[in-house]
Amino acid sequence: MNAPLRLAIVRQKYRPDGGAERFIARALDALSSDALELNVITRQWQGDTHPDWHIHLCNPKKYGRISRESGFAKAARACWQEKPL
Repeated sequence: MNAPLRLAIVRQKYRPDGGAERFIARALDALSSDALELNVITRQWQGDTHPDWHIHLCNPKKYGRISRESGFAKAARACWQEKPL
């Protein structure tokens, strides 16, 4: 049997009442299957976790707006590449 395809959604903050987050939740629910391993890489998580989602907190230091964005992008990429999510 083949290993499931890994899919990661990367979002700096995940708030269950946010519009983008509701869209992501609906998309992940629709994608849920044995053929996909669903991951969310985020700086911060609020709310309940879905049993079929793997949540990975990635919160590098931030010194300003630009370093916050680029630092999170680099850290999220490193999280995805280094950890067997």
